[in-house]
Amino acid sequence: MKKILLLMAIVLPFVLISCGDDKDEPSALEQQLIGGWNGQSETSSILHPTSIYYIFNADHTGRYIWQETPSPLRHGATSGGYDYTWKLKKNVLTITPNEGDDPKTFEISIENGILKMTTGIITYVLTKGAG
Repeated sequence: MKKILLLMAIVLPFVLISCGDDKDEPSALEQQLIGGWNGQSETSSILHPTSIYYIFNADHTGRYIWQETPSPLRHGATSGGYDYTWKLKKNVLTITPNEGDDPKTFEISIENGILKMTTGIITYVLTKGAG
């Protein structure tokens, strides 16, 4: 009986340690996502090049910015954007604009510092780093 109690005393701390709640810890994909990402819009063209920027903060807020650069047909740059909240479930990213617009859903993947965000038939390819 003493041997069983001794064995339980030795094993029990390891069992309790392994039962921790990891729900609050961000996933590896979420940790990679946090930061600034920039790239070209799928709708961008040579005549109207448009740069896009996504900023994902650790507190699940962010900012989307787009900027159409000057071209031979347009002398001034135009830009816009919005603040949003975001959530990630497995590889599905949901961005909800603070302005009350409908949420946007993307399937994402990150490999070698390249973020691919796919919605429908459109895929955005972004690189890590502020724009």
